[in-house]
Amino acid sequence: MDEHLQRPRNACPLSFDADPPRADDPETSILQPQVTLEVAAPDFIVDLSGEPEPLTVTLGSTMVVHGTYSLSLPRRYVFGFHHLHAFLGGDGTVHCQDRANTRRRIRRRWLDKVDPKYVIPDISRSPRGLEVSFDRLTAGRFTRLDGYTFFGSPIEPANWGMWLLHGLLSAYSYVSIGQPGKYLCYAPEAWQQGLLAFIGVRPDRIVNQKPWHTYFCAEFNAHQYTKIDLAVDVMARALFETILARCQSQASVTPSEKIFVSRLSATQSNPNQLYRSLVNEREILAAFQERGYRIIEPEKMSFCEQVLTFRNARLVAGLGGAGMFNAVFCRTGTSVISIEGTSAFANKHARLFASLRHRYGFIFGREDKSGGQAPHNPWYIDVKQLMRAVDANT
Repeated sequence: MDEHLQRPRNACPLSFDADPPRADDPETSILQPQVTLEVAAPDFIVDLSGEPEPLTVTLGSTMVVHGTYSLSLPRRYVFGFHHLHAFLGGDGTVHCQDRANTRRRIRRRWLDKVDPKYVIPDISRSPRGLEVSFDRLTAGRFTRLDGYTFFGSPIEPANWGMWLLHGLLSAYSYVSIGQPGKYLCYAPEAWQQGLLAFIGVRPDRIVNQKPWHTYFCAEFNAHQYTKIDLAVDVMARALFETILARCQSQASVTPSEKIFVSRLSATQSNPNQLYRSLVNEREILAAFQERGYRIIEPEKMSFCEQVLTFRNARLVAGLGGAGMFNAVFCRTGTSVISIEGTSAFANKHARLFASLRHRYGFIFGREDKSGGQAPHNPWYIDVKQLMRAVDANT
């Protein structure tokens, strides 16, 4: 057992890694630096929301794309799930994947996690600031991983888009170093396991991360980003080209110049069927089909089918969400229309499309705010107004 776990009722101040890291920091190495790109604003924004204040997308003429670090940390307690994975040392030093926002994520995602079912260290406020206690981590309540552990869960571990942007790169990096030790990763679903298998991660190396369970890792390695910004960086772009070449050698699809990305099955399979649901999506699908669009549901396609379908498309329209992240496989300059029920995610989606140098625009529908699930309320869009906007901008 570790020495700080032997002390009864021990608490120590929580401390954060320096941002940016010190030049002599032995635990942090730069894989790629931040870069500034010249980017284009949306080609068009059509607001059909009916809101008194117009919905907009804010993106300047330049954009700072995150840098990527490799963290090499001895003796770390690793825990978390959606929007936070904490890497905690026995001295109270904590890291997470989003270096610029570690403090904010700790306060929002850990400070309120008081449910006893979460097997994690306790965090509390004190006159000295935030303090952490390891009292809850009694023997048998956390998992010990001896030797080397590479961490592979993206910051949103159940999100397809974040797997494309970050999860695949972590898996590729692990395979590239020969797959030593264990690969700690949230991957209970078949699609996550399929992505890991495609990259080449051996099943016997994978430790399936349990949400809000603590793992003690004797030797720990993870990717960290200067910030989580949804932009596509140089390393990811190179990996996507490698993936494309492999898919082209293994599979083929019937090319479709115009595709529409549907969320219909994803909505219907969600226990909460009002979650970000376009209530008249079937009408929208029929209208796009009449204009020659092929309707696709990415979750019903193999990975390579998704890659090649998006690569072949000249025009991609669809409902804002994880499926539209497959635009990372499109040719530079592809026309992308993101149809969304709120502007809450539009700036982030704009960063994605702009960093890929696509031509892109947004059409906003009318949010049903009575749902009480903002920003995930159901929504509606007038079919005739929508198609007029599409026709005017394609």
